[in-house]
Amino acid sequence: GGVSGGVSGNVNGGPWVEDGGGGSHQQSTQHHQQPYHQYPPPPPPSLPPPPPPPPPTSIMAPTPKIIICGGVCLEKGPARKLLTHLAPDPKNLLAFLDRAENGTLAHQIQSLPYMGVADEVRIQVLMGRRQELSAAEVEEVDRRREEVVKWATRVGRGQGLSGKERRLSGKERRGMERRQGK
Repeated sequence: GGVSGGVSGNVNGGPWVEDGGGGSHQQSTQHHQQPYHQYPPPPPPSLPPPPPPPPPTSIMAPTPKIIICGGVCLEKGPARKLLTHLAPDPKNLLAFLDRAENGTLAHQIQSLPYMGVADEVRIQVLMGRRQELSAAEVEEVDRRREEVVKWATRVGRGQGLSGKERRLSGKERRGMERRQGK
């Protein structure tokens, strides 16, 4: 009676498996079941494995920070709590986008340099984006600029204006002279 070692019967689909080419081969005794689909697919063998992701950094880490603040968002909520935690550290730079109203937290912080508590540093931030222009667009801009310069030159000499426009410009000129006391 009994079975003495080896593969017998119908184990995991039987000891024989079709290889798709019409032939068949015997499974090894070390059978590893793999899912039908693997997500994500394994990387090609020629590529090295991707590096591990960097460790997450915390906003509370003891490193200098540049904190860009809008006055209104500091009046309540998590932004206020975070700022009250980060503002006292002298290594942090607070950059305010606008001048805050009296009685607000942002106004209190902005007033610290005037009270001798902190140093004030004014920085100029320029933001813009680069826009590619075709030669035709550049020529159009130059043509319009030349037209405006010619028109302004004629207007400055009093030429090219209708009678009504000349009278209006004259009235405006006389009004300005009266206001200046001439």
